[in-house]
Amino acid sequence: MGQTSSGNQPVENIQERALKLLDQYRKKLTLYRTNTLLVPLGGDFCYISIDEAEAQFQNYRTLFDYINSNPSLNAEAHFGTLDEYFRTLRGKADRINYSLPVEAGSDQIGGFSSLSGDFFTYADRQLDYWSGYYISRPFFKAVDRVLEQTLRAVEFESEQVRSKYDVRPVFKAIDAREGTSQYVEFSNPLEQNREEIAMLIVNMPDVTILDSNWTCVRSQASSE
Repeated sequence: MGQTSSGNQPVENIQERALKLLDQYRKKLTLYRTNTLLVPLGGDFCYISIDEAEAQFQNYRTLFDYINSNPSLNAEAHFGTLDEYFRTLRGKADRINYSLPVEAGSDQIGGFSSLSGDFFTYADRQLDYWSGYYISRPFFKAVDRVLEQTLRAVEFESEQVRSKYDVRPVFKAIDAREGTSQYVEFSNPLEQNREEIAMLIVNMPDVTILDSNWTCVRSQASSE
């Protein structure tokens, strides 16, 4: 009944799996001061389908039902939320007199000490332990979120400015504002008519070409 198991487990398998699971929970419990334990289920790329999530839920519910229905095991297991876990934990901490005074105006949680910092965990074997998106490198990730918001705002504003930037050459082309038009003159020094293509390098596609009679000459703008 691992993370990728699917389907219902045979009935004769329940006791074996439940006792193994409970044994692991009790070993983990030795690291804590109370008998309340939070065990996250799943990991990367888990529960990517409804069938997998349903199979996991049914498997663990079967194990929990077996544990809870056997008083001799002296254990209780069920699904819960973080709020339920901490509410139960605080109640147990008060009963065993494990509490700390809370100063006025402090954001410290009653009954527990507070610790802040960059909790980037390291393994004692090969690879670093990954401690979560909001835990390791919090300053780095906070800056990344601010940068992402800033870039999105700039992207939005650039779209608003782009339309006005595109209109600007048209406004200048009609010489609505004195001194903004730019001229490039061509002349034919020969005494006979000639037709050929003249090419100019411009820094914007919105240009107007006029002949000596101020009549628009057909033109085409293309990128290099």
